[in-house]
Amino acid sequence: MKSQRSKQHTNAAEVQPQNTFPKEELMKKQNSTTLKLAILFAMVMTLAMSAMCAFAQNVYPSNNPNQVAILRWYQANSSTTFSPSGLENSGPIVFDGQKIWVAGSTSDTLSEYSIDGKQLAGPISLTSGGYALGMASDGANLWITEFDINKVCKVSESAPSAGTCYATGNGPYFDAFDGKYVWVVNTGDNTVEAFLATNPAINHTYATGSGPTGVAFDGSCIWVTNTNDNPGTVTVINPPSGSCSLSGTHALGVANQYQQPFSIAYDGRMMWVAYRGTPFAGPGGVVEVTPSFTTPHAFQCNPGWGTGTVVFDGAYIWVAGGTSGICKSQSSLFGNPVAIGTYSNGMNVSQLAFDGANVWAAGGSQIGKF
Repeated sequence: MKSQRSKQHTNAAEVQPQNTFPKEELMKKQNSTTLKLAILFAMVMTLAMSAMCAFAQNVYPSNNPNQVAILRWYQANSSTTFSPSGLENSGPIVFDGQKIWVAGSTSDTLSEYSIDGKQLAGPISLTSGGYALGMASDGANLWITEFDINKVCKVSESAPSAGTCYATGNGPYFDAFDGKYVWVVNTGDNTVEAFLATNPAINHTYATGSGPTGVAFDGSCIWVTNTNDNPGTVTVINPPSGSCSLSGTHALGVANQYQQPFSIAYDGRMMWVAYRGTPFAGPGGVVEVTPSFTTPHAFQCNPGWGTGTVVFDGAYIWVAGGTSGICKSQSSLFGNPVAIGTYSNGMNVSQLAFDGANVWAAGGSQIGKF
């Protein structure tokens, strides 16, 4: 038995190399093929990533982590212009989460557009003689300030009409919604009012600087721009039952600097104020304002005088530059702020809105989509 087992073991040992040798050769060939494929794949991926990085550097900030989510792979190198019937002196323009709304200041009309530019409704008659200047959406209603008649009108987005109007202070200008209150700036009496959106009869009034126009909410504080102060100032207000740790009126610079701060927008960390300048103190532009009221970055927009509203698109700051068109600057959220460029389609741009993918501009009898 012992010799038989030994013989079987010897035979097995003799046969084993003949059985395993072809497998080893096959494995070597497979490994070689796999390695070649891996190298080829790595080369292709390297080239693809290089192309993507080059594309991102040319088109959009490469360090923006939200590029896909916020659908902003674009450059403002082209635009579409619309000339709606019945629209005169277009001013207020707003995106309500689904649609674009544009009001005509002198035509007392309101028009509704899909984000692809189709006119869905309008022109709808507003309060006669009101001269609309500001418009904000609370998600269900539009709040339109009527400068000449000292009112703010609440218009249903599902069934737009002249709406229901409420008395304001003197010269209501821009307005903003903070999730609960609609804030209306009264430029004629240096105040800002907070109207409870669900019951406008409940309202609060706060003092501002001289000649307030713009208003924005940063999640805890209300910021108001004061156009007639020199140097230009912003007033910060704690909303009802709010948690704002800032307060008071603060200068944006020194005398004759950032003259006539007009509108304001929040980029998630800093406020951006569009200033109009004066014929004697220089051109208009936009300035970044920190919570400590320093102004680390500023960019000129209009080479002459006068700028309009300002919006933030998640990475860039856009300013309505009057006859200059619109000006684009990178926010400090994505590196050192830099001026990107100025884009014009022949419009005299006064107000802007952002729909999640494109910037809309209003001015004169036209609206443009960049």
